Amino acid sequence: MPVRRCHIPVKASLERVWSLLLERLERNQSGAEPSPHWAVVDRGTGWLLRDVLLPGGQHFRERITVDETSHTLSTVLEHPRYEGIIIDRVRACQGSVELESAMDWRFRPGTEPGCEDPWSHVRRTIERTRAMAEEATMNFYDH
Repeated sequence: MPVRRCHIPVKASLERVWSLLLERLERNQSGAEPSPHWAVVDRGTGWLLRDVLLPGGQHFRERITVDETSHTLSTVLEHPRYEGIIIDRVRACQGSVELESAMDWRFRPGTEPGCEDPWSHVRRTIERTRAMAEEATMNFYDH
């Protein structure tokens, strides 16, 4: 599976978008849709380990590193079918804010590609984060 990237402009502050990414770590949400079950099983300064159970009983683990300086989340998957990383980054770019996501996954040896497209899930997550940041910004200015 090739590396996939997207860069999305966001009409919100860098701080607002970053705070939404950090909130996503603590909420019952692994991505675009709420997960039926997840649990933070360990944490330390700048990282956490999360167990996720998806519909159909599929279990996997996420090792997430938080870099406050570069506004970057790095998620390493321990998944039965995939191995790889997702990197989410917020950055100021020529006076605006950009949300960037990159996914580098590979099928584990001995597994067969299914019909699912993991990138579509990652892309929906980024789009949803942008919408939430922009909505919060609009609500702030409406009051």
